[in-house]
Amino acid sequence: MDTNDAASLELTADQMQQIGQETLAHIVAHVASLGVQPSRGDVDAADLCLALREPVPEHGSDLASLLDPLFNEWIPRSFTTSGPGHLAYIPGGGLYPAALADFISAATKALLERVTARGRVMITGCSIDGRYIARVCVLSFRSRQAHIDACVEDIAVEAAVLRHQGEFRI
Repeated sequence: MDTNDAASLELTADQMQQIGQETLAHIVAHVASLGVQPSRGDVDAADLCLALREPVPEHGSDLASLLDPLFNEWIPRSFTTSGPGHLAYIPGGGLYPAALADFISAATKALLERVTARGRVMITGCSIDGRYIARVCVLSFRSRQAHIDACVEDIAVEAAVLRHQGEFRI
């Protein structure tokens, strides 16, 4: 991995830890303050939306220059579907355990996508008792032992490939 390439989106473990901690600090502060947030921000945010338009950046910038306005200016001006003022029939997001589950899902999605891309089986992910797992659901009367064997084999092969590439840990 060439960490000197400014165009690379591959990060070292230390870089991932650093930006993860910066982002998590903003998320925790946001979720901790949900009880006092209004259910919505500006009624007319058209000017804000127009002000956010900009050309594609030519150079990267530090994470704080994105996170600070996002959490301090833009999110407070939007709907707060997880606050006490949101009285819809089905509550929205903003639940910290759900955010962690989404994060884990996104981080382990590569395995599920690789297994499914092989074309022999399709699996999905889910969380049971706080652990993210691959879900194998056999509902078709056409499924046979050979399909189950192919699934187990494909998971083992793709997990080994990802583990070898340093992208997957059990």
